[in-house]
Amino acid sequence: MSVSRSWLAAKGISTRKLLEELGLSLSGMSWELDTQEAGITAARLDSGWFIIYFRNHPYQVSDEEILAEASSHAELVVSCFVEEHTMYSQAWGFSGGEQLWTLWHDPSEGREHLEVDGTPPECLPAILRANLEKLQAYHRQNSFDVDTVFSVPIEVCVALSGFSYNMIPELIDPCLTLIPTMRKS
Repeated sequence: MSVSRSWLAAKGISTRKLLEELGLSLSGMSWELDTQEAGITAARLDSGWFIIYFRNHPYQVSDEEILAEASSHAELVVSCFVEEHTMYSQAWGFSGGEQLWTLWHDPSEGREHLEVDGTPPECLPAILRANLEKLQAYHRQNSFDVDTVFSVPIEVCVALSGFSYNMIPELIDPCLTLIPTMRKS
């Protein structure tokens, strides 16, 4: 089943401040991190990263202005968007109120397509190389419908934060359900 997911991970910022910056608030309900019932959930990982996970929810984590503002109060904010039915993926990194990098894979530009803007994290070259090697191995087996570069933006976020939409991590606290609110201007 194809999924549309997005999430952000923030380190070095209070939960209250991050939710305020993103225009979100606690609903008072808790759920498992990946349930059908909860459109937006949040949890703190044992690594200290705070995760906000959007499951098929129209709220996007790609508003660069909002992410930059949130990062002005955080050590690092990373965000990822995944559309499995089109194999499109994109990731962003912010710190100190500035966007550091953006990575995106658009398969309509080719299976090896990866655009990089800014100064990406040091983990990118090894992750890209490993995924291109996997792609070449599939090609040697005459499997041309595999898209391994799709995973690169996702794996960069995992390397930085320890979270991915297809892994349920160890949590410090139970997951909380969030609801969009009006952002303060």
